[in-house]
Amino acid sequence: MQDENVISRMTDHINLYDRALTIIRKKGYELFLFPNNIDDLSVGTYFAKKDNRDFNAEDPLRLLGMINIWEVQGDDWWDKPKYPSERITDELTDEVYPESPKDYEVFGEDRFRTFVKKCQSFFSLGMFPEIEIKSDISRKELFEIISNLGKEEDE
Repeated sequence: MQDENVISRMTDHINLYDRALTIIRKKGYELFLFPNNIDDLSVGTYFAKKDNRDFNAEDPLRLLGMINIWEVQGDDWWDKPKYPSERITDELTDEVYPESPKDYEVFGEDRFRTFVKKCQSFFSLGMFPEIEIKSDISRKELFEIISNLGKEEDE
């Protein structure tokens, strides 16, 4: 069941590389690809340079992301960022890598219900049509679902 609010989906894929590089070039950056493996022309480090600033990344999507971070944060992106980094990576990992249902108990009721709504939203995108997240799901039931994600593929 596809969410009616989702108009399109974009996924990290090599077919976006030329689009990312086009955007970078339109922003006025000079581009260069340094080959990491002369036998595989698709592998290398991408460089972008403009106005005494340079960026490098293993793929154009990362390169564009880094340029966007710099454009928002400026030269003091590390020491004095415009938006101080939040611990979002830790927050997201805590949600999807629980060791037991007790890990969800530390969330408190509001955060747990917010996570349940987030799961409902993402699972409704059609990637896991067999999974239904009910609004009144227990912490133990959600733990079972989350801790089993991807296990079928590995076996």
